[in-house]
Amino acid sequence: MSGLLDSIRAVIVPHCVLCGATTSAAALCEGCLDDLPGTRTPRCPLCAIETSTGETCGACLRHRPPFSSTLAACSYGYPVDQLIAKMKYGSDITLAEPLAHLLIRALRDAPSPDLVVPVPLSPQRLRQRGFNQALELCRPLARARGIRLRTEVLTRQRDNPAQAALPLAQRVANVHAAFHCSDAVKGMSVAIVDDVMTSGATLCEVARSLVAAGAREVRCWVLARTPRP
Repeated sequence: MSGLLDSIRAVIVPHCVLCGATTSAAALCEGCLDDLPGTRTPRCPLCAIETSTGETCGACLRHRPPFSSTLAACSYGYPVDQLIAKMKYGSDITLAEPLAHLLIRALRDAPSPDLVVPVPLSPQRLRQRGFNQALELCRPLARARGIRLRTEVLTRQRDNPAQAALPLAQRVANVHAAFHCSDAVKGMSVAIVDDVMTSGATLCEVARSLVAAGAREVRCWVLARTPRP
């Protein structure tokens, strides 16, 4: 009987996906949250790269991105990188909610946009993976914040090679004109959600599509930002 009760408790009582401690929600415990890399790092308000005092970085001063801001929940490093890889490439979709909690926590003081949209996968990539990790992060985030989630306004037109497989210098060309946005975003404030921001090429191209379709403002919300090269 005790074994059965333990099994029931394991299902009913949420546990931290890192240390196994009991938590109040399906997320990471406060201790593990506090130990994650880059949660308190000063960042450029435009592209979220680390800066010494939170000032705008030189790259954004030279070439302002097409989005108005970027918020990153943490840095792309251990153990977040392992959790993201397990979700995306290990098809462990149960990690989407705990990872989304990191974004929800980081966004607690941020104003809400009119819409939230995930960076889309191509139909071919979606069939291969079986799910879009950005969408799975969006679902609990939109629910927690009470923001409309729209998946149909933004589509990926080309099945271009994965950005992670390419050198940084080739990533801009790889995603050029890869997205199409409907005019349903006209006059709207839109937040783009993705799991990792590296060069920013994908988010820049998505933002250009949204702005071209009439979006009033575009923000980027990412789970993890890679450190400066």
